[in-house]
Amino acid sequence: MRISVKGLKVFIPRLKKSFEVSDISPTGLGFKFEKPRIKGGVKLEMDIVLEGKKEAVGVLCKVMRHERGNVGCAFVELDRAQDDAVHKIVLIGQKQQAERKKAKKDAEFKIPT
Repeated sequence: MRISVKGLKVFIPRLKKSFEVSDISPTGLGFKFEKPRIKGGVKLEMDIVLEGKKEAVGVLCKVMRHERGNVGCAFVELDRAQDDAVHKIVLIGQKQQAERKKAKKDAEFKIPT
């Protein structure tokens, strides 16, 4: 299950830049990146940043695909702290998703007449 999390970014020291995360799951994440193309199999080290705060540092990811401006990565050998941080972020995303669904349902609700 992939989930989007508001305010989630990755900082990749090798590229000296931060990128918006499009989705995250317990096993990997996707981030927005146009060019140059990143080849599948490349390993990237990154910091996962939520609302400007580093939640996980030195996370190793393997690029699985790069298509339509989105890079999909699988986590490689997370340590306990990194794994806990990823699960915490996924839980935050699930709560945000539930709030969005509830707000949409409330906005669409019509009082029967």
